[in-house]
Amino acid sequence: MKDLPLPPCLQKDITDAVMANVADTEPHFTYSHLWPFTLTTSTTKYGSKTFTLEFRIMRKFSFHIGFFWKSENAT
Repeated sequence: MKDLPLPPCLQKDITDAVMANVADTEPHFTYSHLWPFTLTTSTTKYGSKTFTLEFRIMRKFSFHIGFFWKSENAT
């Protein structure tokens, strides 16, 4: 049986690249919680923001919606 190459998102070296990107942007996280909603805001050192709204009634299931705001200072 022939092994198919893994897509880039499943290769181990992409994880290292993502972690390097996270370390480079130095994100600052803030959380606001009002059951069953949680709002998470991530702000990078360049000013870009990511907003994630989580709706969780039960521990096993949740719904997420996210928005990304790219700062003009981002490179």
